[in-house]
Amino acid sequence: MGCVLKTEKGIFKGANIENSSFGLSICAERVALFSAVLSGERGFLAMAVYSPEEIPFPCGACLQALSEFFKGNETVVLASEKEQRVFEFTELFPYPFKLKK
Repeated sequence: MGCVLKTEKGIFKGANIENSSFGLSICAERVALFSAVLSGERGFLAMAVYSPEEIPFPCGACLQALSEFFKGNETVVLASEKEQRVFEFTELFPYPFKLKK
């Protein structure tokens, strides 16, 4: 699976990084997000996630991580060889966890 994250300053790519210990694997969405954040990006515009077989809905961990940096109206494209669906981020994750300040 692969992910492309568009920011105000550029494009960041990610791919699933798997490990024999499944808990140590990391999804393509978080690879792209963490790469962007490490580069100082904070203005996120859109994300596309691709998997050849079926529509790749992001997992809860990825959605929570993305919610820390997304405002909510970013375009999210989920695509496979056969189908493409477009959402706003808040449609996929309407109630993120937030710490009270």
